Amino acid sequence: MINDAAIEGRVRAEGRSVLETENPQRLREFRATVLKKMSKFWDDTKDIKIAVTETLSHFTRREELIGWVRATAQSDLPAIADEIARLSKENAQLRNQLMTGGEDKINGPTFLDFKAILDSKNVTTFLIEKAKALTRGYGVKADNVESQRAFEELSLHGLIAPNPGKAEAFQITESGRAFVNKYEALTLASKKAS
Repeated sequence: MINDAAIEGRVRAEGRSVLETENPQRLREFRATVLKKMSKFWDDTKDIKIAVTETLSHFTRREELIGWVRATAQSDLPAIADEIARLSKENAQLRNQLMTGGEDKINGPTFLDFKAILDSKNVTTFLIEKAKALTRGYGVKADNVESQRAFEELSLHGLIAPNPGKAEAFQITESGRAFVNKYEALTLASKKAS
């Protein structure tokens, strides 16, 4: 707040027009309110800069003030480190789950369980090799006993279905496409990882 000596100096230099004449009582009330708060007096504008710098410097040295975290006083570092470790482990598990097939369901079982069933019946490779032909819409016919058995097994599990436009021909189902896509994605990912 400007001090009285500075006000008198302005009046001498500029005249009485620098004084508050319309509401002097309100000015006195305002000054009284301001002086109840943290305040300093000034004579010149350079004094304002000095007062602000000194006050901020004083606040940085006051230990009881909170709000800024000093590098020397970081709280609960072990708990934060434990949380980061837990989240890193969970992240690694989720990435592994994505890479290994996760919980994608195909007609009930997860992808990996379904792949194990097809592998045990020796029809996984057959489906992957015939996938493009089964997708084209013309339908694929069994050309020997082995392919007839594979078609029956894949049809039983809902991965292929009879082609309505072609007698004794099969086409891939949505579940079959999902299985083939997941299989190819995992194969590609394992090749990139190698």
